[in-house]
Amino acid sequence: MVNIIYGFIALSLLILVHEVGHFMVARIFNVKVLTFSIGFGKKILKKTKGETEYALSLVPLGGYVKLLGESPDEIVSEEEIHRSYAHKHPFVKILIAFTGPLFNILFASVLFYAVFVSGYSVLSTKVGSVEKGYPAYEAGIKEGDV
Repeated sequence: MVNIIYGFIALSLLILVHEVGHFMVARIFNVKVLTFSIGFGKKILKKTKGETEYALSLVPLGGYVKLLGESPDEIVSEEEIHRSYAHKHPFVKILIAFTGPLFNILFASVLFYAVFVSGYSVLSTKVGSVEKGYPAYEAGIKEGDV
């Protein structure tokens, strides 16, 4: 049961990293972010900071960043049209879409690097010390033998 919980936590972390990628690039290119949510369905926790609603939703199997003008039939006011996703250059739209997966790749690279540099303990068969009077000493085993 604990492993299932750890699995959901790990999945939620991957989703968070992915959605932060979309969120950051949207903000850099002045696209209004309406909602940043981890999970789907009913919102368990939500808080509005600035113009963005941050939410944690019931089903932790995904997430989303809702952008102004993302839906083709969405009506955007004249004063906010310059912040609409639909009215941004296609290159900006591609960047916003691409950075979610890119952040996942970068995150995986950082994790692989951390595991690689941290190493792991390897048990050795090298003899550390031999005491006089013990059977190993009598058998001729010496310090450093393998």
